[in-house]
Amino acid sequence: MTPSVPKRKPQAASLLTVHIENRARGYRPPRRMIETILRDEYARRRAEPATIRLQLLSDAQIARLHKAFFNLPDPTDVISFPDGEADPDTGVVHLGDVAAGVRVAEREAAARGLDTDREVVLYALHGLLHLLGMDDRDTAGRRAMARAQAAAMKRHPTG
Repeated sequence: MTPSVPKRKPQAASLLTVHIENRARGYRPPRRMIETILRDEYARRRAEPATIRLQLLSDAQIARLHKAFFNLPDPTDVISFPDGEADPDTGVVHLGDVAAGVRVAEREAAARGLDTDREVVLYALHGLLHLLGMDDRDTAGRRAMARAQAAAMKRHPTG
């Protein structure tokens, strides 16, 4: 007689498929840490399956995007590109793309005495929150975004 195995609730974290494209030469991203926090934070806010693409970019690559979309010539930390289209075959919504500046993360982390990987994770999280509708253009929005990010990072102290 086999012991009964308790039925496990499906993990909500699997609702979000995370595609990571590392285009920053010499950087090895913490894929598991990124996927875990993005999936967990998505599951706290949504109940339907979705996808997101994270591009980890060099200074030159993110500066080109910053110039093309915001007419600002310098590298930046993160840019979000909302999509919202459903795949015609599966119905799964692509939330959008997030571009994160790895070299910016390295400089910011070093200046604040933090870990580069955690900074990259923070940028990915920031982008996800934008794709989910959060905005940080005004003081109230910046405060709400900062609270959401701090709470998420606290829930995932080691990824």
